[in-house]
Amino acid sequence: MQAVGRDCHVPDLDDPDDDGDDRQRNHLKFLVIGAAFAAANKWGVALSQGERAVAIVERIKGTYPPPIRVREENGRPLTHISGREAYFLCASAQRISASKPWELQRARQLLDKAKEALEIDREKGFAKKTTKVRFWSESLAISLSEYYLLRWINEKLQDSNNEEERYCDKKANRTYDHLDHLLSHIETEARLGARFSDPSADFRRLGRITIVSIAVNIIQCCVIRAFRVSKERPDSAVFAAGADDLKQAMSLLDDLLDPQQTRHIETDSRVGNRFVRRR
Repeated sequence: MQAVGRDCHVPDLDDPDDDGDDRQRNHLKFLVIGAAFAAANKWGVALSQGERAVAIVERIKGTYPPPIRVREENGRPLTHISGREAYFLCASAQRISASKPWELQRARQLLDKAKEALEIDREKGFAKKTTKVRFWSESLAISLSEYYLLRWINEKLQDSNNEEERYCDKKANRTYDHLDHLLSHIETEARLGARFSDPSADFRRLGRITIVSIAVNIIQCCVIRAFRVSKERPDSAVFAAGADDLKQAMSLLDDLLDPQQTRHIETDSRVGNRFVRRR
């Protein structure tokens, strides 16, 4: 919290002309607390804290509240409060804690707002190193959750003779579409220098959590695909992940779980040399 305070605009309570704007500090405090609870797997609390951070941003979209004051250097703002990370935290927390279809719909709406905020940040000259990859991976994760939830509901409640509904053909193909988008664009967006499946692909622009998310999502998609093939379900969408993509996904997880055992690791580092030490 002390580090958060150092990065924020701090109102001068002894200055009668100071407007006392501490919204940046409060926004980041809620965000940090939410991230801490997310790390502790307390997703309901993480969501509530993220929503408090979002509320601060949402209130400035009206006509009355002035823009949030941020820390400046030589008269230039050092950041911009768009709510990007707060929206993203809420989207992830809402997805993971969801038990109803509308909650997953809300997760996607929050993710859309996070994507919009990223574009605003970029327009203002910030978030230049933030890629869209984790947003695409989160979108795929939401699609996977929608598929799993609908499969469970249909198995429980619907006529098992209607196999198209039972096996959620439309949801499965929508998930494949999100997978295709991720694999088709990740090379350029993350500057991998090669296709995702290529052993020489460089993942240093991506953080470890993002890499785990991508790898786990790809593996889940491959499992779903194998299940559907075993049930002889027809697919209208292209399934973009091949055996090499699956192998790469499993290799990335191996690198992170046991880096000393893999070919990608520097001997003096606990983290693979294809990875960075940040999220």
